[in-house]
Amino acid sequence: GVKIPRAPTAAIFAVPELEDTRLLRACDINSLGLRRIAGTVLATWRDVNILLKSASGDTVRVELAEGRVPPCGAAVEIAGLPTTDFFNVNFTHAAWRPAGDGTAASEVKIEAVNLDEMMTDRKGRPRIDSSYHGRCIRLRGIVRTLPAAGNDDGRFSLESGRFNIPI
Repeated sequence: GVKIPRAPTAAIFAVPELEDTRLLRACDINSLGLRRIAGTVLATWRDVNILLKSASGDTVRVELAEGRVPPCGAAVEIAGLPTTDFFNVNFTHAAWRPAGDGTAASEVKIEAVNLDEMMTDRKGRPRIDSSYHGRCIRLRGIVRTLPAAGNDDGRFSLESGRFNIPI
């Protein structure tokens, strides 16, 4: 991967803004070059990943080149390379800085969710409710497995209702 030997300067943020990601074709995303996007931090994990809700309402997964992640709820500006997983636009090799005056955005609403309702339709058939994508949720359950020693991704398994999901 690309390593940034020192904190990014303001120059890395002097690139075009990526506005509404829904207007992009998957085949064009990887050739865009450096772009920036602003939004609110919804979640962070592994000290390098951010889930961002952009100003246009898109949910964007960000992988930092290095450094520390911002706190949840922070208003940030991201500069990095847009990529796609064919469903969403993501940013890799990214850096971040506080957006605007650096104050936190409005409080992120966290919703308590019943996993059975989120993972099934009204008739109880298995089906993921996509309306939860990009939203902050709270799950209640029993931790069934812990990450193995040396496991870099740090995933564990949570049993909630009749579902067992990796977190």
